Amino acid sequence: MAVRIVTLSIDKVQTFLFDTISEHTQKSQMNSGTLQNIISSSRIISEDLFRMIGVEGNDGFFSGMVKEILLKCSGVCIFSTDLEERQIKESLRKIFEFYYREYDGKLFIKYLCFETEVASDTDKLQVIRKCKKRLKSKSCLNEVIRENRQIIFEPQYSADKRVWTDEKNIRCLKKLSTNFIPKY
Repeated sequence: MAVRIVTLSIDKVQTFLFDTISEHTQKSQMNSGTLQNIISSSRIISEDLFRMIGVEGNDGFFSGMVKEILLKCSGVCIFSTDLEERQIKESLRKIFEFYYREYDGKLFIKYLCFETEVASDTDKLQVIRKCKKRLKSKSCLNEVIRENRQIIFEPQYSADKRVWTDEKNIRCLKKLSTNFIPKY
C-alpha cells in the first residue's frame, strides 16, 4: 500500500549545543555538568521537535495525521501519513521557519517527503535507510534551501534594531547601478 513518508532532521545541533555549553561555562566558570548540559539540550531539542511535529502531544502540525512512526530518535523523525503532499510541504515549511527564526539559523531543519509502498517490516527498514541516505545528500539540502530561500536570505536586523543590516548596501548598489550606465 502506497503511503507518504515524511522525514525531518535537525542539522547544526552541534553549534547550538556549543553555545549552550559556552553560556553555562561563562555563568558558572566550571566545566562540571557539561555532559549533562549536552544531554539535556539535545533531549530538549528533540522533544520540542517531536511535539511540534505531533508525534508527541496533541498540538503538532501532524497531530492525529501520523499513520505510523517508523523512527523517532535524537533529532530525527520518520513517519507515514495519508495527507496530501501540498499539506505536508506547507507544514514542513512552517516547522522549518519556526526553528530557523527561533534559533537564529543555528538549528536547520532538513526534510523530505515522498510516496512509497510499505507492506512489511523489511520495507520499513528500507524506507528508513533511504530517508537517512537522502537526508545526507546535497540535493535534499538544496531543495530545503530553495523552498525556504525567502526566509534564509531575507535581510536581518542589526544588533541595535534600528536599521536593516543590508539597507545601506542595497542603497549603495542601487546608486552605483543607476550612475553606471554602459555606453555602447
